[in-house]
Amino acid sequence: MSRNRIPSICLPAHLYSQIAVHENGFQAVVKDVYFRNIIQFILNLFQESSTKDQLHLKASLWAVGHFGSVPQGACYLANNGVLQALCKTAISYPVYSVRATALYALALISSNRAGASHLRNAGWNVLYKVYLEDEFYKIKDKQTDPNLASTPSDSSQVNNN
Repeated sequence: MSRNRIPSICLPAHLYSQIAVHENGFQAVVKDVYFRNIIQFILNLFQESSTKDQLHLKASLWAVGHFGSVPQGACYLANNGVLQALCKTAISYPVYSVRATALYALALISSNRAGASHLRNAGWNVLYKVYLEDEFYKIKDKQTDPNLASTPSDSSQVNNN
């Protein structure tokens, strides 16, 4: 291996996202007392005035984000008000690193159509021309948008001809 090359490392998937893929696993996570505590911690984030343990908060945001990366997990989070709390955390939490973690969690949730739909309904901007399950992050519609203005280089080519 070259000295200038950085080795690639594959990280294992998060436990909650892998368990929630299966119906029995999803039900087990939803009934789990630790997961319910995570949900309550995020929902009550702005109601308590004391300083939160930021490491615990970030871990909770990551866990919820990975759980929401599964379609039925995203629906569960939306129905229990967690998506609204994540959006509020990403916008107005006083610590920027916590905001960034909330943004990453929202990105995980938007990686499936159900999550993207729920986030759009919550007022969050989500890409709508992306196939996330079939072809990861490839634009499905390759036509140019007729509403977009031409670039200066396009207009100069028209005038020269």
